Amino acid sequence: ELWEATPTNVLGPGNAALSGMVQVDLGYSFGCAIKGDGTVWCWGANAGGQVGDGKPGTPLSSCTPALFRKPETSR
Repeated sequence: ELWEATPTNVLGPGNAALSGMVQVDLGYSFGCAIKGDGTVWCWGANAGGQVGDGKPGTPLSSCTPALFRKPETSR
């Protein structure tokens, strides 16, 4: 069986398409993207905490990206 691979927009908070992404990586049932400002956004399955929203084991997947990490600021 082949998986269908049709590109689609990932909608962020407020149902706006994510923009300004410079890198995207996909795992098994989840994805993460790095924006140009250094923030990391993740979405999808969260059974093992992949989305990084502090709620590992959440039975439902999140189609809306969650802010995983903010860039570190210099001291």
